[in-house]
Amino acid sequence: MSGGASNGRTRGWADPESEPRVCGRKSRGVAAGEYPRDHSNPRVPVDRDLIGTYKGLIRFDGVRSITFDLANTPGLSSDGVYLLYEDRAGDLWIGTDDGGVIRYRAGEFQAFGAEQGLSDNEVRAVCEDKDGKLWVGTGRGLFYRTKDRFALFETTNLLASARITTLVPAPDGSLWVGTSKGLFRLRDGKTEPVPEIINWHVQGLAMDSYGVLGQI
Repeated sequence: MSGGASNGRTRGWADPESEPRVCGRKSRGVAAGEYPRDHSNPRVPVDRDLIGTYKGLIRFDGVRSITFDLANTPGLSSDGVYLLYEDRAGDLWIGTDDGGVIRYRAGEFQAFGAEQGLSDNEVRAVCEDKDGKLWVGTGRGLFYRTKDRFALFETTNLLASARITTLVPAPDGSLWVGTSKGLFRLRDGKTEPVPEIINWHVQGLAMDSYGVLGQI
């Protein structure tokens, strides 16, 4: 990995084994769920007409809209939708402000929170790595899915107490983790901080078609 040029606002790191990845994210006031698994064949969520808002989920078919919220949908745990992310199995994961993460599968919603091991309900990033493991970044740590539960990724460095802001997977199986305390790379079960930006608040990350990881 080699350092890229900095213009004072953006800094890039070249990873020759990487390719574009965009995980679940918020965009323009609504939750956007599209992400390219293969940059030559971008995909959108299984329900491409499902929009996340701070007042629930809205399905729009071009003619009418239907709202799913706490008042009419028992499977939801929050109306505050922050992001949408579709995994490779076609399940849609809904990250919320205060209700953990919700899975949408075959027309059914299922919430995952403290009872399922996700001890922090503020979800800010959802991502699937090369091996298909689902990761959830929260206001108080990084979690990973194990069957129908979540477990805290335990570490002794700064990542342990950091607010996770963004996740980007790499084809080599590693995971880039942007946080309130800098940028980390999770590889082979260990986290490595990027020395150049320790204690920086990383707002977002993106990887271009040349494999350059940039802070945005």
